[in-house]
Amino acid sequence: DEHKISFCAIKQLKWQEPTTKYQPFFSALFLLFLLSVYVAKSRILSSETGTNSVLVCSKIYGANIGDTCFSIMGNFSVTPEVFTAFNPNLNCNKMFVGEWICLDGSSI
Repeated sequence: DEHKISFCAIKQLKWQEPTTKYQPFFSALFLLFLLSVYVAKSRILSSETGTNSVLVCSKIYGANIGDTCFSIMGNFSVTPEVFTAFNPNLNCNKMFVGEWICLDGSSI
């Protein structure tokens, strides 16, 4: 009888391993799903409001070696919200020397 009890305990432990092993993966997958729902909803709302304005930059900066989005925002006193609005297609992880950054402007 003792062998049967220890065998059952080992089986139960092995059965529970995958839930903790894959938990970070499923958590990340769930967060990705929530993010995609949020992005889809925001795009639907922005298309319903009819925001088809064109941005005209009045102040442009060419990126230099060592520049980051945060350093440019700090040097020119631009908030992250304004910086992102003026540069919607800018990938801060892949910025290159000479890339034009819009620092001020208006929409028409």
